[in-house]
Amino acid sequence: MAVATGARMAHAVLEKLEAEGKLDESLRYEILNGELVIRGVPRTRHERAVSALMYYFTTWARDHGGEVFAGLGIEIGDQRPIPDCTVIGPDRVDELAEDGFHVPPDLVVEVTSPGTRSLDLHEKHDIYQQLGVPEYWVVDLHRDIVLVHRRDPAVAGPADDGAYAVTEHTAGTTLTPAVAAGLAVPVAELLPRR
Repeated sequence: MAVATGARMAHAVLEKLEAEGKLDESLRYEILNGELVIRGVPRTRHERAVSALMYYFTTWARDHGGEVFAGLGIEIGDQRPIPDCTVIGPDRVDELAEDGFHVPPDLVVEVTSPGTRSLDLHEKHDIYQQLGVPEYWVVDLHRDIVLVHRRDPAVAGPADDGAYAVTEHTAGTTLTPAVAAGLAVPVAELLPRR
């Protein structure tokens, strides 16, 4: 993993690589906490989990509205993470820009890989919480669990510190995302065979 520090420098380096056509399509480029982070492309088990997420959310969005994306970036302030799956509800679709998200999406999902697990569990947790993403899932393929991080809408307002409440889900349970009323995602489908 390559890292360039300083938010302005990270943006400048990424813009230069983009302008010169030197971005390697087999890599992912994110700016997290002012650092340019370059990661390799995920492996098969990771992509199976992402495919399952896309199936459930795309099927739901087709019937109810909203949009679902795999690998579309969020660019707010100095942050530029690229989640594995991002969902925006039907009532907020008009907030989506052609070049990605400049507002917090309703749901972000990261699927861990050996090289990104710590990043997904810690740094990205803090980034999504600070950006105001109401719901953040981590499909932890190392532990075969899904961690659901949710802001409590009952405390939204001036007293809200934006902190997530975290629940752990195993293969025998289903997930019901706040943005997708009526959708039930079986956790087992997100934890493909090894």
